[in-house]
Amino acid sequence: MGSSVVLREANSSDSVGVSALIRASGAEFGWELSADLEAEVLRNLEAALGGSASRVWVAEAGDRIAGYAVVHELPYLLSPRPEALLGELFVHPEHRGQGIGTALLERVEAFADEAPCGRISLFNHRRRLSYRRGFYAGRGYEERTDVAHFVRRLDPGGGSEASP
Repeated sequence: MGSSVVLREANSSDSVGVSALIRASGAEFGWELSADLEAEVLRNLEAALGGSASRVWVAEAGDRIAGYAVVHELPYLLSPRPEALLGELFVHPEHRGQGIGTALLERVEAFADEAPCGRISLFNHRRRLSYRRGFYAGRGYEERTDVAHFVRRLDPGGGSEASP
């Protein structure tokens, strides 16, 4: 990661920069994003920052948010340790290949280790460049072939529903 990139915990003032990054990433995949995306990101960011089970980090390059990661600590009753769920990790298209994704992932891994969590899980859409390039597989993450991922959409008119 370049020396001009700073990795830090997010704050609510990052919502505009994170929204811009989501719009740039969403343009790649044709996501239908809400006109109220900035307000939605601010609401969701404040909720994550206000809880004890979620963490958000941003990577700043100059005055721009170049990447961000969100992790959630999930307790399971059948496991002695919680699971860390990497909910989102995005790098702005103009900043890819600079080690930002790796730095964010390493921060998530350090959080999970400190918690301590029993494992880290994530979803990586097969059409994303990170999947096609083997970003997670190259860092020791195993793709599970024995588990189906089910989604049931709720309230179809309730805001943006990006499908990363």
